[in-house]
Amino acid sequence: MIFKTVPGSDGEEIIIAHNPETGDMYEFNDIGSYLLPMFAENLPMDQMLARILSEFDATEEEISADVIPFVERLIDLGMVELKPTPRQQAE
Repeated sequence: MIFKTVPGSDGEEIIIAHNPETGDMYEFNDIGSYLLPMFAENLPMDQMLARILSEFDATEEEISADVIPFVERLIDLGMVELKPTPRQQAE
């Protein structure tokens, strides 16, 4: 997967991902663009959620309901991998 920052139609920078094997391209919205650096930091999901919770005015349930399905989709598409949480490592 190749990630690139490009100018969007409104002049704001956006992040796109390109899968050279399939030719598929994906555009990340603001939240997706916010999450990508956390993947680069190799943060486990619980730490990602804690960081988002500390920075946004939303409940843990709201954040989990929005973020977890998005991250699962990225994993399914092979765009990202997540570091296991300490609990997952112990299992």
